[in-house]
Amino acid sequence: MNLPPTSTSRCGGPRLLRPAFLALCWIAGSHLLPGETAAAQGICDRTPQVRDEILRKVGIDFRNRGGTDWPTDCAEVTADHLALVKQVSLRYNITALQEHDFRGLGSMQSIIIDWNPLLTTLPEGIFQSLPQLEWMSLDGNSLSTLPEGIFQGLSNLGGLGLEDNSLTALPERIFQGLDKLDNLDMSGNSLDALPERVFRGLTRLELLDLWGNPFSELPEGVFQGLTSLEILYLNRNHLQELPEGIFRDLSSLKILFLTRNSLSRLPSGIFRGLNSIKGLYLSRNALTELPAGLFQGLDTLQSLTLYRNHLQSLPPGIF
Repeated sequence: MNLPPTSTSRCGGPRLLRPAFLALCWIAGSHLLPGETAAAQGICDRTPQVRDEILRKVGIDFRNRGGTDWPTDCAEVTADHLALVKQVSLRYNITALQEHDFRGLGSMQSIIIDWNPLLTTLPEGIFQSLPQLEWMSLDGNSLSTLPEGIFQGLSNLGGLGLEDNSLTALPERIFQGLDKLDNLDMSGNSLDALPERVFRGLTRLELLDLWGNPFSELPEGVFQGLTSLEILYLNRNHLQELPEGIFRDLSSLKILFLTRNSLSRLPSGIFRGLNSIKGLYLSRNALTELPAGLFQGLDTLQSLTLYRNHLQSLPPGIF
């Protein structure tokens, strides 16, 4: 019988037990009803770091409540214990995760799986039993792809961090159903293109960070419907040009970063409809001229940067 790498057996007793006792323990477990299996086996079959983190969180909750009889063995963890877990943090040493690792954690509100340089993939159904989740950080891993349905069912998710991974592409429906998402960070990846409908339906999104990706162009409708968006980071990309209507739906946008790209020209109506804009940052591009009416109608604008471009002159009355 293979025992988990802890000081106790699956049955909660000492590691060095008589064979007869171990046999009885195995027989008892093998005759459980299907609905009882998960509770009886605890969480011993989960990824070791996940198992240990759950035990730690359950213990902290018991101590905070003044309890003394918290589980110390993975086999002792029940569904009631799992319901106590509100947040899980898995950092630095995760190399792989299993699809059932977070099963039963239906009360969890926050999950942090970040800065694990050897973590390259995630199972598609790993988050589907977390309906109460409000915040997820996947920053600083080495994820190169994401399954299309990986965020399915996370209808309460408000914040999602995917910063500093190795993502090269996104499925078009990857964010579908995330109706409450208001903060999305995908900066520092290797995205060389974005599907036109990838953000469709994110009507509550307030902050979108696409900083530091190598895409050189964007579809005209990529930001369509993002009427709540207030801050958009498009700096340090390889953008060479932008479609005239790309920002037309962003009536709530207050801050737009376009610095450190390779923009050589801007369509005259590109900023039309930005009725709430306060900060517009265009420095460190390759702009050689500006259309006369470029900033027309931007009555709320308070801050504008244009330094380190190739501008030789400005049209009269441009400001």
